Amino acid sequence: MLNLRKLTFVVGSALVLAALTPMAASADPSVEELPALDGGSGTGAWGVNDDGVIVGWSNTEGTTHAVRWDPDGSVNDLGTLDGDTGSRAYGVNAVGAIVGSSSNADHQRPVMWTPEGEIIELASLPGIDFCEAKAISERGEMAGWCSASGNSYDGHAVRWTAEGEVTDLGTLPGGRTSTATGIASDGTVAGSAQGSDGRTQAVRWNPDGAIASLPNLRNSYYSVANGINNDGAIVGTLQATVGRDYGVFAVRWNTDGTVTELPGFPNSGRNDSGARAINDGGVVVGESRTPEGRSNPARWTADGVTDLGTLEDAGPGTISFATAVNSNGLIVGNSGGKAARWTE
Repeated sequence: MLNLRKLTFVVGSALVLAALTPMAASADPSVEELPALDGGSGTGAWGVNDDGVIVGWSNTEGTTHAVRWDPDGSVNDLGTLDGDTGSRAYGVNAVGAIVGSSSNADHQRPVMWTPEGEIIELASLPGIDFCEAKAISERGEMAGWCSASGNSYDGHAVRWTAEGEVTDLGTLPGGRTSTATGIASDGTVAGSAQGSDGRTQAVRWNPDGAIASLPNLRNSYYSVANGINNDGAIVGTLQATVGRDYGVFAVRWNTDGTVTELPGFPNSGRNDSGARAINDGGVVVGESRTPEGRSNPARWTADGVTDLGTLEDAGPGTISFATAVNSNGLIVGNSGGKAARWTE
């Protein structure tokens, strides 16, 4: 049975699904820092729904707590399970259900925060003390990973029902590990798995649990899928040899079974980009290398790629990237170690 514990924070009523109006690549986006909890400094934004509710984490009093930012930018502490000291949130669906993890020094438990503000401990695989929920669908199904070591790349991908029951999604034949990062409304899961040759490969799990490798480009030797939309389009990153060097390429796996390379910023001098999320309108976000050699958040549309820019105080040696985009084109991510959102 689910282990239900009430929080003092109340999320609010069901959220309304907004109209689909993706941003154009030619627009000039503006970036805004999202506030930390009292006493906190570092923050990270990882998910957004169509009502503009953003989820992630904030440092506070020597630990990290999962947070929810309202559309007006105010921050709310989501708290932890009883006995835990830290938590993080990664995904939020249309009705405001949020997923992530709650942890202490001995374990990491997968959790869901309901729209009413209650925290639910999801089931873990038998004998496993470290699990994390990374994504939630509009039907309430969830995807993530469980690992005996606490490392996501040393465990198995899992899928939870809306009631919190867990299924081990397994690996590619002959492989040992897998992880899940996204889930569509029909239960299709995107992620990566190790093959019999030991290489990591982007994969898709169908609603019935069958696993399939996603096609490669450029004779790549490594690939991961990071996000999926409700049409089944998947985005991610692959690495491939380029002459005597290597390149990192943002890619989209299309619903017709083909794969498309997404261009990096012009004149960067090196292939170094990655795709992290895709909305139902086909807008993709992630990061790409600038001509100056830094990682900046990127948006891809049918019109091309756009550098979203960074927070003003993001130092020259820092990394910035976009993690999620909703159907209205609102983008969230991280810039110089701080949570941010990009709007028109």
